[in-house]
Amino acid sequence: MTKKAASRNQKKEDQAETIEVEPQEEQENPIVCGLVMPISEIDGCSAEHWVEVRDIIEEALAAIDIKTSLVSDGDEVGIIQERIVQNLYDRPIVVCDVSCKNPNVMFELGLRLAFDMPTIILKDDMTNYTFDINIVEHLGYPRDLNYWSIQKFKKLLAKKVKATLQKKDEDDEYSPFLKAFNKKRVADIETKDVTSVEFIMDELKDLSYKLDQLNRVYYPRKILNFGKLGEEEPVSLADKVIEVEIANTIVKTTVGKIYKLMRDTNFNLIRGDDDIYHIDLIDKSIDNSKIINML
Repeated sequence: MTKKAASRNQKKEDQAETIEVEPQEEQENPIVCGLVMPISEIDGCSAEHWVEVRDIIEEALAAIDIKTSLVSDGDEVGIIQERIVQNLYDRPIVVCDVSCKNPNVMFELGLRLAFDMPTIILKDDMTNYTFDINIVEHLGYPRDLNYWSIQKFKKLLAKKVKATLQKKDEDDEYSPFLKAFNKKRVADIETKDVTSVEFIMDELKDLSYKLDQLNRVYYPRKILNFGKLGEEEPVSLADKVIEVEIANTIVKTTVGKIYKLMRDTNFNLIRGDDDIYHIDLIDKSIDNSKIINML
């Protein structure tokens, strides 16, 4: 073996020994969970206490590959309030700890619920429920941060966050809060605008129809089951009285409507190209009235 060949072989062996496994690339667009919680001393809980609570939340969500960031955090320099509102709107999910009812936390929670986007609410066992948001499920944890209780809490938090995100992806109309306060409105009754002529003609048609129906019901009629075929069924005086009263009511009601319209609009009933049609309807009504008067 030549010296050059031996040198090449040695170089290959050295390269093989120095090959390293490349680390796996991180997820390009990881889900970031917004975090709203107290960060300074309040109600006997020190700032260090809230650091521990934040670590617990971050560990729980890291187990399901979700990063956590305070909604007030940002890489750029800017107005903090503007950044808070923007992150409250942009984050796909927000975890809010209302323990001790910090005013800033409650305000930020209100904004998030107003956006009607996925929100997980936490509270410790020493904090009472708030009336306006007690309809939303709260995940509880012990204020003393008992180890075993916290382990259960972390599993529950991870489960709820994952399930909530899945629900949002599957249901475009998912509403965590506002849907419970939907406003109901009674359907409007359609109103149709008509001319004076159309109104009067419709009333006359309705009058004619009602009188025809009245004649069919109360006027002496022939029936097959009474005596011989074609024999008329007798009509009592009471039936005749009822018929006349009903007819009078129908005529008075309809004529009253027409008269009022004519009086208000100074409308002349018999005029225009449809005079014959008007007269025919009037004559038909008069004929029906004559039938009633003959009873």
